[in-house]
Amino acid sequence: YQRRVHGGMGMAPPRRRRAPTPPKKGTNAKGHSEFSGSLLQAETPAPLKLKGVLNMKDFVNPQMYKAAFIEFCASVTLFFIAYMTPLAVVPAGWVRPAILISYLGGLVVALYIYAFAASTGGHLNPLITLSTMFAGLTSLPRALFYIIAQVSASILAGAFAKIILPKEGPYRTIAFTQCQVGDTVSNGEAYMLETTMALGLLLIAFGVALDPTSSKLYGPVFAPVFIGLTLGTMGWVSGSIFPDYTGVALNPARCTGAAVWFEGNYGPRVELWVFWLGDITACALLGLIYWTLPPMFQTKGGAPPAQVDSESS
Repeated sequence: YQRRVHGGMGMAPPRRRRAPTPPKKGTNAKGHSEFSGSLLQAETPAPLKLKGVLNMKDFVNPQMYKAAFIEFCASVTLFFIAYMTPLAVVPAGWVRPAILISYLGGLVVALYIYAFAASTGGHLNPLITLSTMFAGLTSLPRALFYIIAQVSASILAGAFAKIILPKEGPYRTIAFTQCQVGDTVSNGEAYMLETTMALGLLLIAFGVALDPTSSKLYGPVFAPVFIGLTLGTMGWVSGSIFPDYTGVALNPARCTGAAVWFEGNYGPRVELWVFWLGDITACALLGLIYWTLPPMFQTKGGAPPAQVDSESS
């Protein structure tokens, strides 16, 4: 029978091809971790398990290197604008320059999220990158390369600003006097302010940007605007509390660039740890919240947890 069916030449029947092994949950066909840490989500993000967060195969993922390079280029221009913005406000004699500086910074951040969320996730900030890693939305290798790109970009942007600004006058001092605690507030108080407001910003960012169910209320396109407004408000409020306290940083990479190029013996160079430690603490607290009581992930039935509770009651 086999000879007749397969040509009568003694040919063996064709072997059945094995179906390709489906990729593990949270990874693609090449074993790289899926990236769900974008600030403009199209669908419900799937949190990675611990193995997905620690997936070392991402070190050989070419797409991750491309995204990190784009993150670096975008961060250079963003931090350059951040260093130059005070020069347009402080010398002009504004009564409360912190208001305008903070909201201008929030507006620029919102525009950059719109521009780069599709290619890199629109992080541009170690605070966002670390928080998505702690929440299981970004793998450790991607977070590591993003933070290296962001910090390197802040230092390069500071170098560009220092080259452009004249040596005479207060221009360089104004540009790099950022992330400074001062004498009227202690390092411990500054740490508490940084941690609390950073956690608040992360809760807003995760609630409006990383939770697609919220788009039913206002649409996903408004998420960067809400993040920028929150960032500007927190910068304005905290920067108006004490006279020589520049306010919360909410972006430790920006502080690092200012500390490298600050011309003085005090200022950001001494107090840099306050802003880094405060932001890392906020990321850890947010990760604890989202691993124990995840408010943004849907239930097995596909409905948000709040909707399920209301229907059951």
